[in-house]
Amino acid sequence: MLLRGITQGHPFEDGNKRTGFLLAEFYLRRVGIALPDAFPVDAAEELCVRVSSGQVRDVEQIANELERLWQP
Repeated sequence: MLLRGITQGHPFEDGNKRTGFLLAEFYLRRVGIALPDAFPVDAAEELCVRVSSGQVRDVEQIANELERLWQP
C-alpha cells in the first residue's frame, strides 16, 4: 500500500518512485525483513515504473513482486 500510494499518487514534484520504494523498504526493515545483499535494483526500478504508470495497481500483486525481490 505504501509503495502504491506514493508512487501512483505523485504527492511530490519529483522522486515519487524513489520515495515510495524507500518507504516500503523502511517498513519492511522495521518489521524484520532486511534488504538482501544481492538486491535486484533493475527489477525494483521496473516494478516502480509499472506501478507509477498504472500497469500494476493490485496491492496483492505488488506485495508478491516485492516478496520475489526480497528473496536472498
